[in-house]
Amino acid sequence: GVRPRIAETARALWLIYLGLSAAAVLALRVAGMDWFDSLCHTMSMVSTGGLSTRDASIAHYDSAWIDGICMVFMLLAGVNFSLFFAATRGRWKVLWKDEELRVYLALKIVVIVIVTGNILGLQIMTTTGQVLDATIGQALRYAGFQTIALHTGTGFATSDYDQWPFLSRTLLIGLMFVGGCAGSTAGGIKVIRFWIVIKVIAGSLEKSFRPQVVRPLRIGRTSVDEEQKLGAMIYVVLFFVIGAIGAALIGLLEGQAGRNDFLTAMSASLSTIGNIGPGLHAVGPTKTYAWFTDTSLGVMSMLMMLGRLEVYAVAVLILPRFWKGE
Repeated sequence: GVRPRIAETARALWLIYLGLSAAAVLALRVAGMDWFDSLCHTMSMVSTGGLSTRDASIAHYDSAWIDGICMVFMLLAGVNFSLFFAATRGRWKVLWKDEELRVYLALKIVVIVIVTGNILGLQIMTTTGQVLDATIGQALRYAGFQTIALHTGTGFATSDYDQWPFLSRTLLIGLMFVGGCAGSTAGGIKVIRFWIVIKVIAGSLEKSFRPQVVRPLRIGRTSVDEEQKLGAMIYVVLFFVIGAIGAALIGLLEGQAGRNDFLTAMSASLSTIGNIGPGLHAVGPTKTYAWFTDTSLGVMSMLMMLGRLEVYAVAVLILPRFWKGE
């Protein structure tokens, strides 16, 4: 029946989660973390929570090995867990055939390459305050870490990326918005929705100069119907609208307290609705949220709840029909 299969799948996903966690703990311990820090950072990393036991986050350890291990497990945490389930059943080809996973990895690779080139030759300030020259190795290390950490919503930090050039910060903000794969622990709108919207836009543009073309939208081998297209677009719009309202409220509330900063308000709203943590400017990787007014913190708490529950679950509560049972 259905229930045994659901129970079996849930058990398998739990085992996969525990397996990833155990592997991460052991890897971090071997790389030099003590057992306590290894366990705490693993729980924060596999869940893409991002909290650290150290003020300087992962940069505290000043270890390329630890950075690399965190990158691997943050990357895995942003993948659809059902793919791991399929892989444990021997269906390894499913991993590469999954279009969402390919887009997820491609986004990371492209942004890492661009950001690495953008910060190459500059000076990088780590979250410990150390200033380094961005050689090709250092640029790749720090660009790779921050790209993966922010794309998956983990929010760990090794460098003050808020001091990086405009192009790098813009790309990182874009990845914060996209988030990880559906069925992962990551936040954001999810790669699958982002990709559906991109394909819808591309199809509409093609239709403008080739009106006779009828090209069904597919994700892999699966056709995406009109309802699914509409659902993805509505979700993205809702995410933007709620994020904009959040930014406006934060800006207004902090303006009354004499601290009005658009970039801070915008990135704080995006970071909280995406369940990421650090943002830009006054909420950058070396800053905290402690200075906000209580009302602003309340707004951001609501944004975090909305983001974690995928917006729809809470947005539906404001519909009169929901309460009338129609």
